[in-house]
Amino acid sequence: MENQIMNKNLSAFKSVVISAAIGSSILLTGCQFTNTLDSTKAIQAQQVTELVELESLFSQDQINKVSLSNDGKWIAFMQMNNGGQNIFVLRQGDQLENAVALTDFADGVDGFVWSANSNEILFNKDFEGNENDQIFTLRFSPKQAKLAPVINRLTHRDDVDYMFVEQVKNDSNKIAVLANHSSSQLDLFHIDINTQAITLMQDNDISFFTAQLDDDGYAAVAAKLNSDNSVTVYKRFGDGWQEVFQSEVGENVSVISYDSDSNKAFISGSIQGRDKEELLELDLTTHKLKTAHKDPENQSDLYQVIFDKVGKPMIVSYYGGRLRNYALSNSTATTMRKIEAQLSGDYDLLVEKIEHDKGQWYLKVSYADRPDEKFVYNSNSGTLTDLLNQAPSFNPIYWGIEVR
Repeated sequence: MENQIMNKNLSAFKSVVISAAIGSSILLTGCQFTNTLDSTKAIQAQQVTELVELESLFSQDQINKVSLSNDGKWIAFMQMNNGGQNIFVLRQGDQLENAVALTDFADGVDGFVWSANSNEILFNKDFEGNENDQIFTLRFSPKQAKLAPVINRLTHRDDVDYMFVEQVKNDSNKIAVLANHSSSQLDLFHIDINTQAITLMQDNDISFFTAQLDDDGYAAVAAKLNSDNSVTVYKRFGDGWQEVFQSEVGENVSVISYDSDSNKAFISGSIQGRDKEELLELDLTTHKLKTAHKDPENQSDLYQVIFDKVGKPMIVSYYGGRLRNYALSNSTATTMRKIEAQLSGDYDLLVEKIEHDKGQWYLKVSYADRPDEKFVYNSNSGTLTDLLNQAPSFNPIYWGIEVR
């Protein structure tokens, strides 16, 4: 039986979650090229009952994993093409029928992200269901998007499952990946996008299941799940690791953010007598831990955190029947009100990530009677961009779906 740990996806920050299974099998959950707009609540359990998502009731051809390019000029998404899920692009503001298919793999693409480099997409796929994902770059011409894009395969070991972590912040020509490339464990590698050279950066000799990367693409803070179901948090120390603290058996701990300037980490945890998961601040110099935020109503575990440009909590969310958001500054609260003024109906609003340099707020709006809708709000212009939301193909009342 697998002891599986699933990604909390509490923030849009760099997070890797690994779960170890009996034997040599190691799984990565939640950080492969799943679109950053897809946010799921974390669970830690041996058995999970899967429910049918509302979106699956609508259309087999519905577009998914919609994402706005970094410059705001293009929208990319996945849709069926040539028998598999493939990548399309559409100029922002254009009609959906003008979308261009960039890939046509019969066995489909598993996921993608926009690269930090202009007009470039990173995507992953396996071959004929062998479950060993390989990583590719795709470059298209913004002036002639219908021309065949240039696709390069970055990884070349069919027997290795390469797991994308992030594009290195201080060098956009390198990506950080986890792979059992040279051993049975998932080690951290960097791949040069231009030369395709792969370099081992860190041995995962502590078998961490969650980690935060610094701006140079090294794991700086990590957590290990112990055999007794306790968790040990480590910090990078020289070429190795130093233990910071260990939780009690069964306590939940997940590292969700790291700020190198202050040498502090933020974690989600129900530890040291806390009966709900709270946002905790960990000083990696003194090893002191304190509560940064907890549910004011003392009802729910921490659901999601959005951090500001300098790494401080900006929006904290809790879910207990309905989503509750807490803006931690007056300016953030003002922006939230401006967003809400452009929405209508009875909904839950989730800020999934913020591109601070561009002023882009990625939003998911959830309703009881129709699929979730995705938007990008530009805090500089005050405009709300519809990310190709589609109307349902049937009346939800006929399916017994109650409208709030």
